[in-house]
Amino acid sequence: MNLPRRLAATALADVLDRLHRARVSGTLALHERAGARRGGPHAVHLWEGEVVAIESPGDRPPPAGDAPARLARLAALPGLELSFHPPRPSHPGPPRGRAPGAPPPRPEPPPRRREALSTLGLPPDASLDDARRAFRRWALCLHPDRHPDAPPDERRTLAERFARVARAYDVLRDRAA
Repeated sequence: MNLPRRLAATALADVLDRLHRARVSGTLALHERAGARRGGPHAVHLWEGEVVAIESPGDRPPPAGDAPARLARLAALPGLELSFHPPRPSHPGPPRGRAPGAPPPRPEPPPRRREALSTLGLPPDASLDDARRAFRRWALCLHPDRHPDAPPDERRTLAERFARVARAYDVLRDRAA
């Protein structure tokens, strides 16, 4: 998916709508080119196309349900540059060949492990430490206790997403034991 580099001809709502329809997970970074916080990165964290957190430089933790107002403030900032960062490292593609003496490629992980790694946004060769870090990162965003003032339906959605991430981490942890 191609995203514009600047928010001049495209509104932030249009970009977020495209990411929502594509059910994308990752971080949309917004950099100011002018203004009081010039260069300061703002971040909109997405999980399967849904906004789960919004960060701005110098922000206090916002009350739950304040996302629309915060997005409106971000959209009003002049000259924002965009960059999107998926939760997993990008891969240059399959190797074209092995170097002499290199070990053979790793076999494809089993389907449950592959699905668990995908849920956490990790590559197939991720270690248990990588899985632990990814689980903790998602837990900080998704755990319902982090959003005590959220409406009940939003807390239920967060709980379902957190449960899916926790199950994925359990699959990876059980395989390592």
